[in-house]
Amino acid sequence: MFNLKLTRQIFLGLVFVDLISLFAYLYAPLNIAGFVFLVISFLIVCLYDFRLGFAALLLEFFANSFGRLFFIDSEFFVPLRIAMFVVFMSVFLYREAGYFLQDKKRFWIFWLSFFRNKIFGFISIFIIIVFLGFLKGMLANDFARVFLDFNNYLALLYIFPFYRIMSDTGKKHWQIYFSAIIAGGVFIVYKTYFVLWIFSHNIYGILPSFYKWIRDFGFGEITLISGSFYRVFMQNQIYIVILFFVLISYLWYRYSQDGLSVIRDKKIVSIILILGMFLSVIFISLSRSFWLGFVLASALFGIYIWRKGGIVSAIKFAILPALSAMVAALLILAILYIPPVKQRVSLSGAVEGRVSVYEPAGSSRLNLLSPLWEEVKKNIIFGGGFGKTVTYRSADPRVVLSTAGMSGEYTTFAFEWTYLDIWLKVGLIGLVVYLYILYLIFKQFYLNIKERGGWLNVGALFSLIAFTLINITTPYLNHPLGIVYLLVIVFISKSASVPYSK
Repeated sequence: MFNLKLTRQIFLGLVFVDLISLFAYLYAPLNIAGFVFLVISFLIVCLYDFRLGFAALLLEFFANSFGRLFFIDSEFFVPLRIAMFVVFMSVFLYREAGYFLQDKKRFWIFWLSFFRNKIFGFISIFIIIVFLGFLKGMLANDFARVFLDFNNYLALLYIFPFYRIMSDTGKKHWQIYFSAIIAGGVFIVYKTYFVLWIFSHNIYGILPSFYKWIRDFGFGEITLISGSFYRVFMQNQIYIVILFFVLISYLWYRYSQDGLSVIRDKKIVSIILILGMFLSVIFISLSRSFWLGFVLASALFGIYIWRKGGIVSAIKFAILPALSAMVAALLILAILYIPPVKQRVSLSGAVEGRVSVYEPAGSSRLNLLSPLWEEVKKNIIFGGGFGKTVTYRSADPRVVLSTAGMSGEYTTFAFEWTYLDIWLKVGLIGLVVYLYILYLIFKQFYLNIKERGGWLNVGALFSLIAFTLINITTPYLNHPLGIVYLLVIVFISKSASVPYSK
């Protein structure tokens, strides 16, 4: 599945780069040096082995939610993610020119097969719709807003190099990809734990600079909930939810072969521990969207294993994720109470506060719904283009304090109602095409499971269910984090070379 030694090395590499990013915040020239070094290194890796460049590209999404691990900020703001996008696409075009000159007939046959495939064909159609939305936005809306809004969808262009990579990937490279992904997931866990520990224990001297680094470099959001307990939410924690279903599917696969004796396997023990870490991060995120998607997808997964193995087998299997839940609880308590915090921590109070619709973020989201729908109805078929704004009354204390007369009236082009956001920007046509792409991916995994089974197909299907539900109120389908995830699982669903899918 993954190479433990390689996974450990990649994880340590991510930790090292993360520490350099922190020092770069404190010493600006190091930020520029780090940016240049990583971009040049990435270029060399891509030229040496484009498939390894793909693995490095995936790691960047685990390392930072907004791609600002390092950046150049002069006349134009250029984050590391954009620079890596330019490098990756440039090397791809260079390689494609070589393929064309080498064998024109084979080149055209390869790409015709791409467009003839239903999923890839509809993704290409959606890319065209997105560019039309960009042009409409340019004509009707502010350029800066249009570019910032449209910029996220550039990740769709990765479908072309990904297609080439997946056609030339063997088991060795799949092991590298899985090792990179697991290392990235564990890194997110480490980062979440470290941030929670720093804030909960109010480490004197480091806290102000550490908070500004987290905020300015786009790692996530830190919010005091009660006592000494902080909410640590990083947008790329979505990958933890996704990986949870992949790993628990593997756990079910091994249990269905060996029963509870599977726990004697050291790798299985490691996976139970990792699942516990993932559960703890899902809780620490205090994201209602994560919780909703996770709980509903878990319920469906429970029904699936009940139908596959029977009620008795499903109950026995539940012992393994129950162990993971115990690990999660112990880890959270260890972070909060080693050493003991001065103020009382109420985890139940934190949960009660987050599930309330009257909590400021939840209230603001509901306040946005009606004005957003009114704007959608004005351009219901073709949309209003990227950069389209909506004004609503926010309950967020920060917004209220910054508005005239503390009215809370706020105008924005970024919305948390993902499907309505897509509808507003590219119309009903764009939304229907996007939803149809999701349906085709679901259908492909369903057929894969029906025809050949495979724990990876099962895990990918249930991760996609969770992802689709999370997108109701948290935007990922219109963000590089979500778009890249979708493109990767498209190729997992379509590629015959993927191990563990049979």
